[in-house]
Amino acid sequence: MKVDSVVSGYYETTAQDQKTAADADAFKTQLEAAAASQDTKSLKEACQQFEAFFVNMMFKEMRTSIGDGGLTEKSFARSTFEGMLDDEMSTKISEAGGIGIADLLYKNLMNAYNIGETDSSDDSGTEGEAGSAATGAGLNLLG
Repeated sequence: MKVDSVVSGYYETTAQDQKTAADADAFKTQLEAAAASQDTKSLKEACQQFEAFFVNMMFKEMRTSIGDGGLTEKSFARSTFEGMLDDEMSTKISEAGGIGIADLLYKNLMNAYNIGETDSSDDSGTEGEAGSAATGAGLNLLG
């Protein structure tokens, strides 16, 4: 057993845990600020941030189900690259309409915090592509 792999694995796990905690704290802070200021744009951004966090966690769990092997060896560099790739992909997915979590969360938080929709330009199709595809296919999950 290589000592380098044990040490780098420990630091990798610690760094991932710290990043996850920082992401959760950032979401909480942005959500509280948006609720206090009644800012719909900040609330929408916080919801997209949460969706990106959720999608990123799904990507990480999916990667754990894939066995080692393939073209490149499992290494610290490879796992760092995969983590950065997952971060960027999850952010882009959320910005492009995502899987619908941000929109549902946004609607529910608007009601929970009694924030009125004053500017319809902030609401760029609250169903998103996934929601409209599900509705179009006869799978209206929202009732």
